[in-house]
Amino acid sequence: MYHEEDVQKILEYKELGFSIRETAIFLPYSRSYIAMHWNDDPSHLLIPQYHREYSYKLDKYKDDVDVAYELSGGNCNVILQELKNKHPDLKITQRTIANYTRDRREEDAVNRMLRRPLRRIETPAGAFLQIDFGQINIIIGGLPTVVHFFIATLAYSRRIFVKVTVNETMTQWLHSLEEALHYFGGRPLQIVCDNARALVYKSASRGGKSRECHFSKMFLAFCRYWGMDAVACYPHYPQSKGKVECMVGFVKKNCIAKRTFDSLEDLQRHIAKWTLEVADQREMRLADGEERVPARRFEKEARLLRAMDKPPFFSFREETRTVDRFGILTVDTKQYQLPFKLAKKEVTVLVKEHSLQVFRGDFKITLRIVEDEKKVERTGPRPVFGSRDPALGVDVSLVRSLDCYEDFMETF
Repeated sequence: MYHEEDVQKILEYKELGFSIRETAIFLPYSRSYIAMHWNDDPSHLLIPQYHREYSYKLDKYKDDVDVAYELSGGNCNVILQELKNKHPDLKITQRTIANYTRDRREEDAVNRMLRRPLRRIETPAGAFLQIDFGQINIIIGGLPTVVHFFIATLAYSRRIFVKVTVNETMTQWLHSLEEALHYFGGRPLQIVCDNARALVYKSASRGGKSRECHFSKMFLAFCRYWGMDAVACYPHYPQSKGKVECMVGFVKKNCIAKRTFDSLEDLQRHIAKWTLEVADQREMRLADGEERVPARRFEKEARLLRAMDKPPFFSFREETRTVDRFGILTVDTKQYQLPFKLAKKEVTVLVKEHSLQVFRGDFKITLRIVEDEKKVERTGPRPVFGSRDPALGVDVSLVRSLDCYEDFMETF
């Protein structure tokens, strides 16, 4: 149906002296539609829209098509085979049948979706924490900006923690995860993640080739340090951590939406307020008799989380690393030059807040933690230990004097 105002616009251009072709240039109507109503009376409130009646080649075979459709469940190729068996002289293609049954197949698809049972997986309180990263383009300080945000969701209570980050590196993953644990006030039994390159360097396969997942050493060290087990989803199967996946979309559409912010700090303040006032107080669709507000469900889960009774992971930890063929040790994306005798050897690294110690047998060296992530320049056979530039050698704190390292280098 077309309203009077559509025809009125056409008649106004007619009164101004425009032709049908010229009117079609300025109005969003086709020339045929304008010509149809060029001489109409605008006094009618509604003008009927006329639909052309189409006839199809398969109309006279409708009963046979219906029988074949029920037999095949909507498979057009099977319908084609059945029709050719009953009517050998009928010349049609599978595309003809697909067009003829399109509306019915679309209706059946919708009905199957509506009938699909919803299987909600509930987990014990304090057992699982699902983590993920989201990304959205918004206006920050008047400029289009790609914003990354870390999100953690307790699987039982559905309480969430959201933190804005500048990237999705290993350091950001672990710092954000540790901050989430402190925010919730305790540790769950397991961390559920996807196959992000920062956490998993070799994922499992659903095809049966390899059902074993290989986590990165630092992520495993983090989980061991806090006494948690790591669990990764199968690739391209986000349903296995659906609670956090839903929350990523919830943050994008409800918390951030199309709002603009003055800075990333302003965005983080908005997220923190929204989390407490909206996300924690929302009412979820759960079974009858179940508590539906995350903040009140968390009261039960908080008692089952284990205490955060250790210093921060990045302030003190022990790891085993392999020195590369140039004698360079990489820790937390930063590189340190070690004696060439340690090339391709495993060393024990004790990472503290401002320094790290490297051990192998009787050898021990203390290095200052550098701030940037610039790659180490490959030096000659006399490297400057612990620095990126020979000019910075004086800033390196050594347990022994350089004379000791001269003796050490002469042993090979």
